[in-house]
Amino acid sequence: MDLSAYANILRIREGSLSVVGEGANGIVLTDGCGVAIKFPKHKLALQWLKQEIEMISHISKALSVCVPDYFATYLDQPIGEAYCAYSLIPGVKLSKEIYSLHRHKIAKQLLSLLDEIHTIEPLETMSNKKVDFESMYLEIQKLLFPLVEDKVKQNIESRFTAYLQDASLTSQNNCVIHGDLGSANIICNPETGDITGIIDWAEVSVDDPAIDYSALTCAAGIPQCKEDLLMLRPSLSTIFKRSNFIQYTFPLQEALHGIKTNDEEALHSGLSVMNDLITND
Repeated sequence: MDLSAYANILRIREGSLSVVGEGANGIVLTDGCGVAIKFPKHKLALQWLKQEIEMISHISKALSVCVPDYFATYLDQPIGEAYCAYSLIPGVKLSKEIYSLHRHKIAKQLLSLLDEIHTIEPLETMSNKKVDFESMYLEIQKLLFPLVEDKVKQNIESRFTAYLQDASLTSQNNCVIHGDLGSANIICNPETGDITGIIDWAEVSVDDPAIDYSALTCAAGIPQCKEDLLMLRPSLSTIFKRSNFIQYTFPLQEALHGIKTNDEEALHSGLSVMNDLITND
């Protein structure tokens, strides 16, 4: 990857930069001296990042692990030049392999951290715009149906209709959620299995806690964690019933995100995953 543009903005040697992580919303680099530098990729991601920085101190006080401690922000610049910096949290991203080595220890920590997150006192500045699956379905019909085959349309229609008509699934107690609690945003010590931090709070909001459980236990995350969490707390079965549908929508959300941000890769990736899911259903 060519990092010369970022090096020029930061006024440091390109050779000193390396990629910590990259997603649809941004890229995180490090300068080799313990600093993480985050560049948002589009205007919505920039807005979310500003929101995160405003609330991170409040979030930090409620958690037993580290969160990003932003000490430099240059977010008034245009996309591509706007960035912020924080001290790297010791550890690596949680992976399936690390989880398998410390399975029960990490599961207990994750359950405790989920409880900590979901009992954070909401702030007035936190987004109260809940994920609206009815509106999402209308967007999918308008934007994605012209791009997919009839069998895909029928599958989507069936799943959304069943969910939206089930009152036991559409009614829940909302609370503060991370909003993107995938394994890539959980930092841990690979040797001991200790969780050291949670990053990327840009999508924090007040919504259904099942969204966090969905991101954590999806196929791209730590799916085996679902069994362990249910063993530790059987009452989570209600949340995981909602989670099954939420995870079904993930590739559709990725495709919609691709259309809204002109990200062809995200659009094609989402549609490809959805096609595979329906083919193997």
